[in-house]
Amino acid sequence: ATQFGDSATVGTDAGGIALATRADTKLDGDFSVGLGFEYASGPEIGGDAGFAPLFDFNHAYHGHMDMFTWTNLMDLVVRTGMPIDENWNWYGDVHLFSQPEEQADSGDSFLGTEIDLGLKGNIGQNASFWGGISQFVAGDGEITNSFPLEDATWIFAQIAVKF
Repeated sequence: ATQFGDSATVGTDAGGIALATRADTKLDGDFSVGLGFEYASGPEIGGDAGFAPLFDFNHAYHGHMDMFTWTNLMDLVVRTGMPIDENWNWYGDVHLFSQPEEQADSGDSFLGTEIDLGLKGNIGQNASFWGGISQFVAGDGEITNSFPLEDATWIFAQIAVKF
């Protein structure tokens, strides 16, 4: 994806690029494994504002904890999945987050690692469950004008009901 243009209300020149790629395969017993890489440019000193995602679905692509948006970000992810039965699936993802070297706010571009483990399935005909646990281990990189990166654990559960 590429973006360009001017924003008079914010007073900045928009411009950036983004790339997402993924490859998955199934092994014995329907166990799946995949590898993905995502890149989005960030602001350049005295230049464009970088890639600005319009409708970013962070926790589906960049880890469940929503630590980062798809701007000034590189994410190398290993994904795994295993069916329990025809309705339920376990999965696990490992994300390695960093900033492009030339756009890192500090001397270190590595932001951290996130491990996501979860369970998805149908509770009934009109209801589904999604829950899991995530662990973030902060790297030495920093993001200016953001919260400090610290180790964190997050547990979540949701039930979706269709009417």
